[in-house]
Amino acid sequence: MERISLKEQIYALRQRLDRLRALQAPQAGEAEIQQVFFILIQNAIQTTKSDGQGIGLGLCILNRIVTRYGGKINVQSQLETGTTFWVTLPIQMKRT
Repeated sequence: MERISLKEQIYALRQRLDRLRALQAPQAGEAEIQQVFFILIQNAIQTTKSDGQGIGLGLCILNRIVTRYGGKINVQSQLETGTTFWVTLPIQMKRT
């Protein structure tokens, strides 16, 4: 098995991060936050269900994955400006 240097790992991580996009909503009300979360989960986890046919487990699954790897789901919201959600994960996984 070929070993990859830390420098190469960080470069690969940066390449992956460059492909991430934040979702922003024009309003910051509760309904808009729920809609942005729905879109975030829908885009993050591929599904075989047609639109509107899911059972709402996406956020729960994402939260378990992110928590298991020592990460966080973050949200920043400002009235009349929008809402941004993002996931942060450590470079090294926590040992459990």
